[in-house]
Amino acid sequence: MKVLQISEPGQDGVFRHVELLISYLLKNKVTVDFAYSDIRGSDRLELLVETVLSRSGQVLNLRVSNAPGISDLPAFWRMVEMAKFRKYDLIHAHSSKAGVLGRALAGVLNIPCLYTPHAYYGMGNKKGLKISLFNAIERFFASWGHTIHVSPEEAEFGINTLGVKESRQHFIPNAVDLAAFRKAAPQEKVEWQESLGLPGNAIVLGTAGRYSPQKDPLTLYQAFVNCAGDFPNLYLAHLGTGELERSCYDLINSRGLAKRLIRIPYLQDSSSFYRGIDAFALTSRYEGLSFAVLEALASDLPIILSEAPGNRFFSTLGLSHLATAPVGDVHAFSNRIRDWLTALNRERSSNHRELAEEHFAPEKWYERILGLYRNAVSRP
Repeated sequence: MKVLQISEPGQDGVFRHVELLISYLLKNKVTVDFAYSDIRGSDRLELLVETVLSRSGQVLNLRVSNAPGISDLPAFWRMVEMAKFRKYDLIHAHSSKAGVLGRALAGVLNIPCLYTPHAYYGMGNKKGLKISLFNAIERFFASWGHTIHVSPEEAEFGINTLGVKESRQHFIPNAVDLAAFRKAAPQEKVEWQESLGLPGNAIVLGTAGRYSPQKDPLTLYQAFVNCAGDFPNLYLAHLGTGELERSCYDLINSRGLAKRLIRIPYLQDSSSFYRGIDAFALTSRYEGLSFAVLEALASDLPIILSEAPGNRFFSTLGLSHLATAPVGDVHAFSNRIRDWLTALNRERSSNHRELAEEHFAPEKWYERILGLYRNAVSRP
């Protein structure tokens, strides 16, 4: 079987999924070609490109951004030429930009296509021309191929709002690398915090994700500010970059808390980040199914989440150390952080790692995806 994987982001959650999936497919003797963009690239993207090439696959740098643009047209025609030569059995597209290009390519070539949205742009529930445009595009392509939804909320939005037929959608959650992300040994946490120059009594609340409106970091930063005065050993660590970074820093700096903010733009291996922090928080407005949360679960961390589409799925799993707050509710997030801090010395066993192994093991879900590939290829 020869499969073309298409992904515009070369970092963060969507890329994590593509990276793990391609690794699984190669182990199962599937020939994989990879169309990508280096505009949002990383060193891990470069390694994945080298891996695909080393296994007799072909690669194509589309050089497109995540927004619609004139560069999409030449990128599409380069894919058409590549696909005519390589003769794919199936196309799998990831996130909205690749979803448009991949499904259009499958239509031109008349071959099967799978699409994994990793959160529809319209799930944020805001109105506006941009949301209407993205929703219209998704509705247009809704019946092209099959769609893999990674959370029940994403599936509900796809079916009820965008018109994805239930017979053409499949619920397959994201998976997490359980070998890389694990519970920290006490000394590992101490060494990580010492490497950042933190005092021995530091308590670190961590978050990971872009500084973007979707992730709503300003809510978390304001909640941290509200708690920092009462807990002088509390620090906030943020792994990521983005357009709201300056606004978040200015908020912290205006309260004299800049020395208690740890900014980490990027890590090739982020597992050390999760082994260094004491709890994880995410204040997103919407998600597909957050890889950052999955990685925190596998690392057996306490978790504070917004009650956003995509995040609500975690509340159904019976997690022992999960707290939630309404989207954008600074007061509620402040209270959840305080609750976590005041309960730190109470010993209560965590089931987060156990449930990560039960619900999000890569082999379980990637085998399902490979099964969809085989079914799609076998149909006339």
